[in-house]
Amino acid sequence: MSEQSQISQNPAPPKNTTLTSWKEVAAYLGKGVRTVQRWEQHYALPVRRPAPNSHVIFALPAELDAWVKRQRYFKVHRPKPTIASKGQMRHEQLTKELRTAVARLGMNRQALTSNLVRLQTAIAGIKNSPAVPATSGRI
Repeated sequence: MSEQSQISQNPAPPKNTTLTSWKEVAAYLGKGVRTVQRWEQHYALPVRRPAPNSHVIFALPAELDAWVKRQRYFKVHRPKPTIASKGQMRHEQLTKELRTAVARLGMNRQALTSNLVRLQTAIAGIKNSPAVPATSGRI
């Protein structure tokens, strides 16, 4: 069964649904848990973690769909492999790792920007709320 048909057979979750486990992400993509974990490591599958080394993950279906679409484009437009020297192969490996790191940095930047906006909004709300009168300490 092709990737396209596997993904299209999965019922689309509501837009505001968040996938909160490897099992849910794997089921959504029609793949095994180990496969999607490997995709996160090697191909920057857009999975988020609340803390850098946390085992807890979550993913947004819209981001997963966009990632799958990008991967299909690169798979179709990838140049044919040629016999390469060890140095060339190492260079390609490092380039791939760098691209993965850049993609993760971009996602982290988006998350940080979003959190910063929320914090700024909360601080502005606190500053604009009426002051609570001080109590005299007597009951």
